[in-house]
Amino acid sequence: MSRAASACLAAGARPGWPAMLALTYASNAVSGSLPAGSAFGTAYTYRQLRRRHVDEAVTTWVLTFAGITSAAGLLVLTAI
Repeated sequence: MSRAASACLAAGARPGWPAMLALTYASNAVSGSLPAGSAFGTAYTYRQLRRRHVDEAVTTWVLTFAGITSAAGLLVLTAI
């Protein structure tokens, strides 16, 4: 399960597993295929979550949570 899906569910938003899985794959594809892909992938995820009627505050919280957990994971890998 992606970090965005976990955070959406924790916040009470229910966009559906197939939609979240497709969003995760598409966002990763955007991030990996474009220069400055991380920014484009984040913007894509934001737009798609809003299109699925996830509240703006929840969407922002989801992306912030995903960024923090990614940074924490990299910090742990760096420390090892």
